[in-house]
Amino acid sequence: MRQTNMLIVTLVNMKKNTHGIDALFVYNSPLESKTIENVIVSSKYSSNPYYKVASTFKSHFEDIATTIECYAKSSLKKEINQQVISAGRYNGCKKVDTGVLFYINNDSNPDKQDIISSIKNSQISSDLKYRTIHVVDNKRASFLYESITYIKNKYGYDKVNFFYPPTSLNLTITGKRYFGKVFPVEYISSPIIPFVIERGNQEQPIICLVSSEPFSADGIEHLLSCTRDLVADISKNLLFVFSHYNKLNAKEDLDRLRLSLDREISIEIDSYKADFRG
Repeated sequence: MRQTNMLIVTLVNMKKNTHGIDALFVYNSPLESKTIENVIVSSKYSSNPYYKVASTFKSHFEDIATTIECYAKSSLKKEINQQVISAGRYNGCKKVDTGVLFYINNDSNPDKQDIISSIKNSQISSDLKYRTIHVVDNKRASFLYESITYIKNKYGYDKVNFFYPPTSLNLTITGKRYFGKVFPVEYISSPIIPFVIERGNQEQPIICLVSSEPFSADGIEHLLSCTRDLVADISKNLLFVFSHYNKLNAKEDLDRLRLSLDREISIEIDSYKADFRG
């Protein structure tokens, strides 16, 4: 199994030194050159449905923002980042702190999973100092869990990797690989999760994009236009996975799309949600 170059910090019996952090992940970013990413996780879980979301969210958000500020100045951060630098020879890296707030509960009512509309206009104190905080509600947590679990179960953990597309931010990474086991924190809030699925017998890998949206003709065309040139030198095997996909209803759109493509390009469509209709 490949090394992930990620340091997962065990926080048991360390509460006095972790400033309320529920989980901490530190790794050399595969998406941004010379950057060590410190991911500070705060989990706010309830057995009850979402209630008074605006005020409760504000309290949770300010709590993790304060936690990030404390961590940024702590000896814990200094010690952990030095371990990452020493292990990977990442001298000269900038060190960034990113928060992830899991605001989730045990309610399965499908109409009460998304809180983004309730919190998007929240007034947060300008005195708080933070770079980025990702918010994961029930809807987002379901997408992350269902999509990643589906891909890994279907193709096998060892063959499934996350895709790190080349950008202006990571072109100077020494010994850069375009895939790996580390899940970049930037993907937490992305509507698309990109994968590379390895195959045997020296076959080209499968480039897979999983979308949180249901299949649509416009959606597949947009994903294809974003992907085709980007991965042309890596693989011509493309897999697009949606939250919902009906093979019969999509046939006409896909036939038309395939006729417009280079014959060498292979496109497959799937859904990460089981449905007897296929």
